[in-house]
Amino acid sequence: MAATFTWKIEKLQRQLSDGFVFYAKTSIICSEGEGEEEVSVKGSFTCNFQQPDTLVPYEDLTEEQVIGWVKTAMGGEEAVTAYQNELQMQLNELKAPTEATGTPW
Repeated sequence: MAATFTWKIEKLQRQLSDGFVFYAKTSIICSEGEGEEEVSVKGSFTCNFQQPDTLVPYEDLTEEQVIGWVKTAMGGEEAVTAYQNELQMQLNELKAPTEATGTPW
């Protein structure tokens, strides 16, 4: 089964004077399976934005739009894919561990 990546904006910070969003905290959940069979790992990314020439009014922002900004701030699709691949590797390790900690006694 292929992993599903769910992006969610958890928090925004903005300037009250003009509504400029300058900070976003984002979570990315990599999951496989359903119900009791679901396995998931969570990553997060925070970024600061530079003020653009034209602001989108704060009340008109959508989560999808801000996620697009975050992906651009991460470095574009190549960086997003690399981050998602890292989450996929963590998920694979969780499902089928290759390492363990502990002592033999």
